[in-house]
Amino acid sequence: MIEEKVQTSEGEGSLTAISSDETSTDETEEQEQASKVNEVDYKEKFSASTRENQRIRDEHRNLQETLDQERVKSKELETSVKEYEKQLADENPEALDMLTLKKKVEKLSQDTALQRENAMMNDYLKSNPDADEQKEALKALGRTFPDRTYGDLYDVYFAPLVKKGEEAYQSKLSKKKDFQAETGKGNISNSFSDEIDLKDFSKLSLAKRKAILKRKNIGEIQL
Repeated sequence: MIEEKVQTSEGEGSLTAISSDETSTDETEEQEQASKVNEVDYKEKFSASTRENQRIRDEHRNLQETLDQERVKSKELETSVKEYEKQLADENPEALDMLTLKKKVEKLSQDTALQRENAMMNDYLKSNPDADEQKEALKALGRTFPDRTYGDLYDVYFAPLVKKGEEAYQSKLSKKKDFQAETGKGNISNSFSDEIDLKDFSKLSLAKRKAILKRKNIGEIQL
């Protein structure tokens, strides 16, 4: 305890100063309070994380159960179709022949549609070779949006990603030039001697552009 003598108008008296023990106690209480707040915050975040993980597990389990049920239904339906065909063969062979003919017509129709789809895709790729890597995705999109051309679909879903990759390449190249100009280290033409001029970058095939971006540590264009 630290005490001080002070002179007052009524004579000498004594006042007790704030003790160092009391100051230390206050600081300890503040630290304990802060620790409790941090602990509560951690527990809340941990609980929220646990709930989210449990939700994801439940969702995954429900999805798996749904898939299992669909597989069972599909197998049951396949079995029913075979039994029905056998019954038709025994009771009404003509009806079975009609059913078989219908299946052949549907199969032929599907084959014709696929041939038409492939022909349209090949025509598109002749003038747009960069889209070759996305042709299967374009086909799938074409089936989903039959009223849109492959060109429209490519411009909407893939062209922006290619442009983003080109911009990343340009930015990387520009920073490289600025750095070498400021430091006088290296030579931009030598370090990029295996590449082409920036203005010609967009003329390369998508595969070539992706390879260049990867070598420059920009990463691949994810399509």
